[in-house]
Amino acid sequence: MIDILFNNINKTFLQVDAINKKNFNSLNILKNFNLEIKNNEVLAIVGPSGIGKSTLLNILSGNDTDFEGQIKINRNISDKKMSFIFQAHNLLPWLTALENVLLICNKHSLENNSAYEILNEVGLKDFINVYPNNLSGGMKRRVSIARAFVNKPNILLMDEPFVSLEKPLANQLRNQTIKLINKNKVTAVLVTHDLKEAIMFANRIIFCNNSPMEIVLEKNIAINDMSDYDSDEIDLIYKKIIIDHPLILEANHL
Repeated sequence: MIDILFNNINKTFLQVDAINKKNFNSLNILKNFNLEIKNNEVLAIVGPSGIGKSTLLNILSGNDTDFEGQIKINRNISDKKMSFIFQAHNLLPWLTALENVLLICNKHSLENNSAYEILNEVGLKDFINVYPNNLSGGMKRRVSIARAFVNKPNILLMDEPFVSLEKPLANQLRNQTIKLINKNKVTAVLVTHDLKEAIMFANRIIFCNNSPMEIVLEKNIAINDMSDYDSDEIDLIYKKIIIDHPLILEANHL
């Protein structure tokens, strides 16, 4: 069953000439782009900066409506519930950890005290009334993860959510997020520059290149659900992809 279908997506940005600001150049970042994402699939999108990976997530989430083509979402997905974990935690500093999660709770989540439950699940039981400025970077990221799962989303979008974190903390939060994805049976899309991270999360990885963005390689991945980032299993898959596709990975700066 297909949960998400990108059908002939076209997206163009206008660039202003730095010297003569009256001149505009069109940058076609997505051209007739097509992609299917299956039910409960975790898809990782890997590719260089600036080719349209984050733009694709913004179009899917509805944050960017200025595009041509069609986005089709499985009609069986309740209310098209979708959540987003960004690179930045995007917490409101005048609200506590709990209030930041409550802010986006739907009626069902409020009635079931889901905000308390999910904050406890991500290890913040004793910090629910603390403001973001008094939370560590890892705690802020845990709040953003809790916020993403509080309404039990059908679709989860992740735009390099662990890129700015130190490795031990990033690994902890990767494991936490994977547990939540599996528990909630979420269809997920991860944008990342980290091939090992893509292998750890994904059932399928697509490698993209060029502008307009195009898919140049697809890899299906099968690992244990909780294989650690530095596990031998992930390392073997990583090395095999590097050996089998050196030119593509060089183009992706991996």
